[in-house]
Amino acid sequence: MEVGVSNQIECLVTFPVRSGIFGVGRLASRLTALAASHQIGEWHIGHWVDWRHTGIRINFDTAADAALAKSTCYEAAAATA
Repeated sequence: MEVGVSNQIECLVTFPVRSGIFGVGRLASRLTALAASHQIGEWHIGHWVDWRHTGIRINFDTAADAALAKSTCYEAAAATA
């Protein structure tokens, strides 16, 4: 059972977000492009980390997908437009 819990944690990435919903839109576009090109599997939007919408949790199907998305999109999610 511990393996499943560990795997769930590895599949969850908290991305910093600037510009609230607009920042999430940019992040979603990048993640959708990765999924469309079959670089990652499905991803699922999670909850905001706080009421100011400074970060959002994204769940991925695998730890490898989470790692690739984080390395590809993490800095872009925090960038301002």
